[in-house]
Amino acid sequence: MKKCWVLLILLVITAGCALLPVEDPVPPPPRVYVPQARPLRTVPVARGDVMSFVNPTAVYVPVREERLHFELAGLRVAGIYVDTGDFVLAGDVVSSLYWPDIENRLRDTLLLEARLTLERNRVVMRHEMALRFAADTGIPMDDAGYLAEMERINEEIYFLNRTLTYLREQNERRYLRASMDGTVSHVIIFTEGMVSSAMLTVATVVDQIDNIFELRSREAALRMQAGDFFTITIGQVPYRVVVINPEDYGIARDGTDEYHIYLTFADEVPVLPPRPIGFVHVPLDEALDVLYIPLNAIRRASERVFVYVLTEQGIRVIRDIELGLRGNFSYEVKNGLSEGELIILG
Repeated sequence: MKKCWVLLILLVITAGCALLPVEDPVPPPPRVYVPQARPLRTVPVARGDVMSFVNPTAVYVPVREERLHFELAGLRVAGIYVDTGDFVLAGDVVSSLYWPDIENRLRDTLLLEARLTLERNRVVMRHEMALRFAADTGIPMDDAGYLAEMERINEEIYFLNRTLTYLREQNERRYLRASMDGTVSHVIIFTEGMVSSAMLTVATVVDQIDNIFELRSREAALRMQAGDFFTITIGQVPYRVVVINPEDYGIARDGTDEYHIYLTFADEVPVLPPRPIGFVHVPLDEALDVLYIPLNAIRRASERVFVYVLTEQGIRVIRDIELGLRGNFSYEVKNGLSEGELIILG
């Protein structure tokens, strides 16, 4: 009986504890962000040259361009023997057609020519031996048979040579040859079983002997005259070029203006990729041995031009300045600063 009362009291106490209010946990203190001052970026006032220039794009312009295609249509292409960027000489075979009929006829005719030539040589040798025998014995010799046989053989060789000329001309049509020295700028992708077409350009050869480049820039053209030397960078390699008169190289100026400038290599012609593109360095203006600061150091307010100078005591002060030539990367400073002073960049 006592145990029952004890259990009842425990249940009452437990239920009462569950009804008591629960205290909320105390939140952590908020994080306080203390901004950190960024270090000042400074640069000293330097002495040197300030350059203003442009680098217009110059594009290769071929003086001559040859698009090669077969005269025959419907024959299988035997192979294409060049690739883009290859340098070819006039007469080099670029591609050929598979034409077994003409090949076999040409081979058989050449064999027949060789056989007739050998037969004629044998007839001549026999005749010479007969002449010597007649001279030794004093027996007269009849030349009628020799002359008739030689006439027959020569007649066969004559008509055979006419056939050979025709077959050689036809066989030559199988080959696609470059008619000029140049660089292959385009080649079709060869697939087995490809059929020739009179309208299909198999390869394009451009004349890169003169290596003419054209640029279009009004700003650059005002400072470029025929005979002037400049530097062109192609594939990160610099080359010396000279401005030319396009008429001297057979380039028509129809449809162009005075801002079209043409250049060619002044030194030995390098091996170039097909249709190369370069960048020509054209100086516009320069100021030599002057004080200069970076472009991003300049501050402006209305008509005022100034910079922030960091003193030896670490104090930032405003300094009005007079600017000179604006270069591609820096400004010439005429007044207001001394060499070595620290300028705060923007």
